[in-house]
Amino acid sequence: MLLHNVKITLRHLLKNKTATFINFAGLTIGLTASLLICLYVLNEWQTDRALPHPERTYRLLRVAEINNEPYEIGITSGPFAPALQQDFSAEIESTVRVVDGNSVVALGEYRFQEDKYYYADPNFLTFFDLPLLHGHAETALSQLHSIVLSRKTALRYFDNEAEAMGQTIRIDNSYDATVTGVLDDLPGPMHFDFDLVESTLELEKSSWWTGWWNNNLMTYVRLKPDAAVTKIQPYLSGFMDKYFGKDFERTGSRIDLRLQPIQSVYFEGETRYDPVRHGDWPSVRIFLFAAILLIVIACANYVNMASAKAVERGKEVGIQKVLGSGRLRIVWQMLAESFLMTSASVFAAVSLVGWLLPRFEQYFDLTLDVVIPNTQLVPALVGLTILVSLIAGLYPGWFLSSFKPAFTLKGSTTAGERHTSGLRKALIVFQFVLSIGLLCSTIFVHQQLNFLKNKNLGFDKSQVLLMDINSQELYDARETFREQLKREPGVREVAFMNGIPGGNHDATSVDIPELNLKIRMRTAFADFDFAKTLGLQFVAGRDFNPQLASDSTRAAILNERAVADLGLTPEEALGKKIILSSFDTISRTVVGVVKDYNFSSLHDAIEPLVISTAFWGGVIAVKAQGDRISKVIAAAETAWNAESPAFPFSYQFLDERLDRLYKSEAREGRIFALFAIIAIFIACLGMFGLASFAATTRIKEIGIRKVLGASIGSIISLLSADFLKLVGIAFIIASPLVWYFMKVWLQNFAYSIEIEWWVFVLAGMAAMLIAGLTVSARSIRAALVNPVESLRNE
Repeated sequence: MLLHNVKITLRHLLKNKTATFINFAGLTIGLTASLLICLYVLNEWQTDRALPHPERTYRLLRVAEINNEPYEIGITSGPFAPALQQDFSAEIESTVRVVDGNSVVALGEYRFQEDKYYYADPNFLTFFDLPLLHGHAETALSQLHSIVLSRKTALRYFDNEAEAMGQTIRIDNSYDATVTGVLDDLPGPMHFDFDLVESTLELEKSSWWTGWWNNNLMTYVRLKPDAAVTKIQPYLSGFMDKYFGKDFERTGSRIDLRLQPIQSVYFEGETRYDPVRHGDWPSVRIFLFAAILLIVIACANYVNMASAKAVERGKEVGIQKVLGSGRLRIVWQMLAESFLMTSASVFAAVSLVGWLLPRFEQYFDLTLDVVIPNTQLVPALVGLTILVSLIAGLYPGWFLSSFKPAFTLKGSTTAGERHTSGLRKALIVFQFVLSIGLLCSTIFVHQQLNFLKNKNLGFDKSQVLLMDINSQELYDARETFREQLKREPGVREVAFMNGIPGGNHDATSVDIPELNLKIRMRTAFADFDFAKTLGLQFVAGRDFNPQLASDSTRAAILNERAVADLGLTPEEALGKKIILSSFDTISRTVVGVVKDYNFSSLHDAIEPLVISTAFWGGVIAVKAQGDRISKVIAAAETAWNAESPAFPFSYQFLDERLDRLYKSEAREGRIFALFAIIAIFIACLGMFGLASFAATTRIKEIGIRKVLGASIGSIISLLSADFLKLVGIAFIIASPLVWYFMKVWLQNFAYSIEIEWWVFVLAGMAAMLIAGLTVSARSIRAALVNPVESLRNE
């Protein structure tokens, strides 16, 4: 019996080749796109899930505020971990510190600029239960200058992983480190992102390691099994008073602590000064929802075609019922067809995913480390096949089984035709609501990205070359480096700075004794040429003057927001004395006020900023002449190699660095565009099939109209009008939905575009045009049929 049913199912599928192809193509494309997105979503969701004891593992955050606006800081200083362990010994089981950095690694004559170089406490590997391919986790970081390589890095340096063990590599041209371990593949993605990790025993020799205010590392805490974070959190305020009380009194502001659950780190991306990887949970939800919608669109396509063909199968069903088939058997037959079609589509989709995955990762700039055991993968695919089969086949089966033999055997299916006609129209509208919505969203996301890229930020970001000072030799010879650079005619300005636009800007308490005020401001420390290099505009006062000795240590420049927060005009702010009490007790004079510029991401509004002179900046910024940019780069490399030959020359452009701040949004835009194309393609596949069905069922009507003198154009209009009306209805429904959701999405930005009406019109017209061409392709063929052929049997 089962074999007989399978033969019937295959015979029917092969008989209706057009419908079978459309259903197979729609399901395969929808499932392929959905599976790729689901892999991305699963990769994001799995991040940090493999870490041990997540219920009692936390990261320590500092909590501060700028003018009553609270924010959290991801980095702490060295003394926090031992002090917490000591003061909360009854509750804390262990702590570990991790320092994110970069170093130059030399292996023989080869040099590698490693930007994912970590330092960590000796218990780092055991704390996070990181597996080693070679070495012992308990001892791998226990010795001075011991280092562990990732598997990928070991294979970059040596012929195989085992060969790496015991090898000596040179770090920053300062000391030798011994490879004491090679990491195995991690059990899943993590918020860490490192290629090498060295013991912090090297850092403990530095004076800054014991300074409470030298915040440049991450502190992790694991509680004892019987301890609760709710019991510790209230006492952290007293902990801060114990070690920072005098500083709080001096600065007039305080900092508190929060224990952040380890599995919240990845998706809590609002933390500032945070060197770890972050995901965007709202985006993940959007993509998951879109993946589900693509499957639903493909299923709607199948239901549309199956219900349309059901009318043609009325006599077949009538005969089956006369021969004794019950309603349940007919439903099972339709489900069998659906299951067979879905199984083939799932198999094809999985094959395509394997082929497309590397291209998907490259195009969307992703690295998917998702781990799915076969014991979970196979049941998931079987479950997906069954679910899609039920969604796609249940309604057509139920509908077809409801036909009455007395009517169907006479050729009467009018009631059923009316019933499925309403459903088909509803499904077409649904498909195009999603298609138009995705198309509109793609345009708005693209507009916002262009706005972010082209917005006037208040400074000149073009042709600015940035180089990190990554060696002591270059730092010591920075003035010589500047002079060598300035010999190149294409170099306009050179500045050494901390506080690059788009980078970190430390906060400080600023005292204004004359006004009896203390407020928090962001800081930028740079030499005399900072404003000129970035092209900042002064609204009052002057720039730093190297001819004035006082400007070297006792001058400051404020932005307009800082002046406004002081309740002054730019002219009134000039000459005011300020003290950056979080850093020192020097009284600085405000010598200038610059126009507000976006020194942070455009997700955030402009904050108060104080710019002070300092000559220890860690970044070199070079303003170049556009037509000589290649010569400026060559001159910079020559000067670099002359002063620091042991360290490889590297650079980036400021505008490219700023563009990377919106990497997540750019990825969203590309995924929305992909979704829109696929959704419209699947919808048009279904529309083509339905147009074919409509042309077939109305073939005699078309013949009669042609005999009565109807033109080909009028026939095409007749067949196309009903479909285009449905697209118009979809446009009316989709527009307010898109307006609402894009309004919510744009609230993530302090600066955003206006949602303009013409975008909706453009998307609607595009959908109408695509749908019109799709239907017309089939309508023209029907209109060209000789009426003699269509009316032969009348």
